[in-house]
Amino acid sequence: MESTVTKWADGVVAGSTIVKIIEENINSPDLVLKVGQFVKSLKEGMIEKNESVP
Repeated sequence: MESTVTKWADGVVAGSTIVKIIEENINSPDLVLKVGQFVKSLKEGMIEKNESVP
């Protein structure tokens, strides 16, 4: 069972990564695409994790 701290820490890391992607691509026409790709990868990881739980 995950602790509350672990859940918050995961959110902080994901949020920080999104901010970094935005900073690195602020003037890029692909900004939304790159953030979307990252968020999609998080979603896919969550789906895979949930499917592997008996």
